[in-house]
Amino acid sequence: METTDPLFAGRALGLVKVAEADFAETATRLDADAERCRPGAESFVNPAKSLALGLAGSIPVIWGSSPLATVAARRFADTLAANARYPAMAGALGEAGRGRVGLLDGVFGGLAESSRDIFADEEDDGPTRLRLVVMRDGGLNPEDEADEPVAVEERRAEAVQTLADRRGVRCDVLVAEGGSSLERLASLVAVPDFASLYLALAHGLDPMAVPAISEMKELSNPLPEAIQ
Repeated sequence: METTDPLFAGRALGLVKVAEADFAETATRLDADAERCRPGAESFVNPAKSLALGLAGSIPVIWGSSPLATVAARRFADTLAANARYPAMAGALGEAGRGRVGLLDGVFGGLAESSRDIFADEEDDGPTRLRLVVMRDGGLNPEDEADEPVAVEERRAEAVQTLADRRGVRCDVLVAEGGSSLERLASLVAVPDFASLYLALAHGLDPMAVPAISEMKELSNPLPEAIQ
């Protein structure tokens, strides 16, 4: 089943409003992102490989600046877990500002930076650090569709980037592009999807083979009475 099939069905049932042009523009964007993220492209021109290299060996914290961006952030955390076996925290930047932003001051954030040997080789493996990924909606949502004013979302995103920089926590920023919600969501999903696969491959993992899942099924399913 194509990923757009549920959207077509939802539109037919009147559950979602998606214009025909939105599908076409989103498909074009996904094709362009697939070309940019193709395996043969070097990391300096491949945004997915670059993102994967930045996340390698870190604890990813992914925050979305808007409801749409938060959906993409949570999906990225799920794909990192499923494909690369990486633990990741994801959520809305508005919620993070009420507590979780304190992670930047913790043992994997600012404290790790303060204890770093300033004379150490940058290439040497240091302590595990947070890697912040901020997904921004780009201020394209109409005000009447947003939970809060776009200006507030943008200021909050700028603030958390500044906080991360002050604490030496590296930050990747992905900004949504496109004229419709569907296309903007796709623009925040495509590159991270590829990044999760490249991160898995960098660690020698097969994204499609997860022994723990098979073992979990075996251990949790009761044996038939005939062979007990």
